[in-house]
Amino acid sequence: MLFNSLHFIFFFLPLAVISFYACRRVSFNLAIIILVLFSFFFYAYWSPVYIALFAGSIIINFIIAGYIHRTGNDKKSLRKLALCAAVGANLALLFYYKYIGFVFENIDVITGWDLS
Repeated sequence: MLFNSLHFIFFFLPLAVISFYACRRVSFNLAIIILVLFSFFFYAYWSPVYIALFAGSIIINFIIAGYIHRTGNDKKSLRKLALCAAVGANLALLFYYKYIGFVFENIDVITGWDLS
């Protein structure tokens, strides 16, 4: 499902927003759980294989966020390093799964190799 598809605009997005605000009246934590479930469905709709990648990324980010939260203000450099490592890892995953094919295709065109 793409962000500009009719399924997303007229079905998924309104259902997610309405569900979030309806659950928020009951409990904010429930609303967050609903958003997480909608996120998992969104990625599973595109390709179910990516659910494990998405879940792994969430778990790693949660662990690093917990470390940053537990680390005191006297260790600001470690907190910054952990934050940079987490952002870098997320950007590396995004680059690999979204752009690596594009990079290899262009290298193939320029050099005549067959990396793809």
